Amino acid sequence: MLNAIRPLDQPALWLLPMIDEANPVDRCVVEAANILIEDGHARQGSMPHWEVVAFWHATQVIRVADAVPSVATRLASFLHHHLEVWRESFRTALALLSEKPDADAMEFLVSDPEGGPNDLRDQWFGFRSDLRHAGARDAALEMLKNPAAHPSLRQSQLEGIRALARDGSYLLPSCMQGRLDKFRAQPSDAAG
Repeated sequence: MLNAIRPLDQPALWLLPMIDEANPVDRCVVEAANILIEDGHARQGSMPHWEVVAFWHATQVIRVADAVPSVATRLASFLHHHLEVWRESFRTALALLSEKPDADAMEFLVSDPEGGPNDLRDQWFGFRSDLRHAGARDAALEMLKNPAAHPSLRQSQLEGIRALARDGSYLLPSCMQGRLDKFRAQPSDAAG
């Protein structure tokens, strides 16, 4: 379930994609997920996406704290940072998805394995995938035809466009960023 509700295609905080039912923290996460599902059923499937995003990040922070106890005391700033990165990524994706190249131009934007982050076609589809995980892809694509279709998303999109103009740079889609899933806690030399 956590993989299905992740807020980006490949979020940086996606440390441990697999649940270990022998681990008490993971069992707690499973129970919390069951409560979230029950709550969603009680609301007839209507749940604000920010609640799902916050839940996902909270489960990952709990699991990170369990896997790497030395970060447990810094969880508040850790969670704050990753939620800020998610918000910036979301706004960036909305801003950069606001103009899809036409079909003829897309043919010229052929994916180049050597191109990396400079490959505009891969970036566009990466942002599209991030918005799919955020539950906003269809609305964002609808806004290509009618920018006023979703006023609150339009506000986020305009914030993203203003940030791009102000900063002159942007975050890459999550599929082009690093993830923590290969990190392993190493025993401290001081512990020995």
